[in-house]
Amino acid sequence: MGTVRIGAVPSVTAVLLPPVVQAFRAERPDVIIHIRDMDSTTVLREVEMQRIDIGIASGRGSLSSITTRPLFSDRFGVVCCAGHPLRDLTQPLQWDDLRPYTLISNATGAQIASPEFRAMDEAAHLRIRNTGSVLGMVRADVGITVLPKLTLDGQAHDLLFLPLADPAATRQVSILTRSQAELPPVSQMFERAIFDGVARRGRSHPDDFKIVEVCATTS
Repeated sequence: MGTVRIGAVPSVTAVLLPPVVQAFRAERPDVIIHIRDMDSTTVLREVEMQRIDIGIASGRGSLSSITTRPLFSDRFGVVCCAGHPLRDLTQPLQWDDLRPYTLISNATGAQIASPEFRAMDEAAHLRIRNTGSVLGMVRADVGITVLPKLTLDGQAHDLLFLPLADPAATRQVSILTRSQAELPPVSQMFERAIFDGVARRGRSHPDDFKIVEVCATTS
C-alpha cells in the first residue's frame, strides 16, 4: 500500500505518464496514484510546499531546497493550422519567417533564449497560459505559436509542427524532489518507473526526443 503524488506539465501527463502508470500498476496495483496537471512554476512550488512527492517540469528549479535532475529534452517548433502559408516555406524555419504572422505567446516559450524570438514574444498581443487554449486558438487560425514537440504528440493531428533552424530552441524537462526529504519507498519505485519510461520513449523517438539522463539517483 501507499500513495504517490505527482505534479507535471500537461505534455508529460498526457503523453509520457500513461505508459509509465500502466507498467507501474501491473506490478503495484495496490498503490494510489494522484496526478495533477500544472505549469512548471506551480510544479516547483508544490514540491517546495511538499504537496507533491515528485514534480516533472520544464527548465531547472532555482531553489536550494529542490533537487533537480534532467530527464529529457525535446525541440521547439512552430505550430500552425494545416492550411497556413508557413508550410510552403523552406524548412527548418528561421525566426524571421514568423514575423508576418500573429504570434500567440505561451508560458513554455519563456525557455527560448534567442534574442530574435524574445523580441517577437515580448511584442505579442495575445498571451495564453493554458496549452489547450493555445492550441484551440491556433486551430481557429487566430495565430501561430511555438511549442515543444511532445506537446502535440498524439493530441493535435489537425495541426502542423514545423521545425526551427535555431539549435538552441529546445526544452529541457527535469524531475524535481525535495532535497532534504527522502522519498518513501513507493515513490522511489515510481520515480524509477518514470526514468524507465523516458528511456523507452527515447529509443522509440530518437529524432525528436533526447534522453538527458536515464538513471535515477535515489538513495
